[in-house]
Amino acid sequence: METVECEVIDLAQELQVFDPLAAKIAEVKEKNASLVFDYEDKEGNKNARSHIAQLRRLKAPITETHRMAKAEALKFTKALDAKKNELIGAVDEMISVHHTPIWEIEQREAVIEAEKQLKIQQAKEAEEEQARLELEAREQAVREEREALEKEKAEIERKAREAQLILKAKADAEHVAKQALADAENRRIADVQRTKDEATARAAELSAHVAHLEATERALKEEADRKEQERQADKKHRSEIHRAIYKAYCTIFAMNTEDAAKQVTQALIDNKIPHVTINY
Repeated sequence: METVECEVIDLAQELQVFDPLAAKIAEVKEKNASLVFDYEDKEGNKNARSHIAQLRRLKAPITETHRMAKAEALKFTKALDAKKNELIGAVDEMISVHHTPIWEIEQREAVIEAEKQLKIQQAKEAEEEQARLELEAREQAVREEREALEKEKAEIERKAREAQLILKAKADAEHVAKQALADAENRRIADVQRTKDEATARAAELSAHVAHLEATERALKEEADRKEQERQADKKHRSEIHRAIYKAYCTIFAMNTEDAAKQVTQALIDNKIPHVTINY
């Protein structure tokens, strides 16, 4: 390989621009190490702040020196980059002379390979599409078969429900009929019992009424008998008194005629003799 000659940069020499600043910082650093501040004291705190401000001012010349040195370095760097690009461009031109035919061949081969891969992909996609269609057809057939089975199942269940409803309706009808017969029989029994109860009550009522009539009749008869007895007794008593009066008249007044005594006695009975009454 051919040796390329280039300018050698003395880095230490280039960095000597910072030597004055480095010496100044070393001096301040030594002084800084010997300084002691009472930060709690107002005056000591003020002095410490002042010293910090002086230290911060040291940064400005460092930054400025760096900026100027870097600007000079960038000029060399830009020239270096331009030369590199020029030489690489020349090499790329020489490469392009021979690489372009090769690149064209690679492109043709890439197109052929791409077409091949496209055909393979298309064939694969066609197979996948065919498989998808077959799968969809099988799924559709399965769905149709399942729907048919579900319809058949639903029809069987419907018929079963109808049969169950018919059997239930028949059972309900039988139950209603039996219940109706039972209700009718119960009503008949209740009617018979009610008739019996009413007849018994009526018979009891009639018996009580007959008993009351009989008792009333007995009481009336007894009362009539008692009154008849009293009347007969009174009649007998009166007759006895009338006969006594009659006898007394006949004896006292020596009445020889029966008619005269009867007339006087009857006059007393009829209260026709003033101030004279019979004491029965």
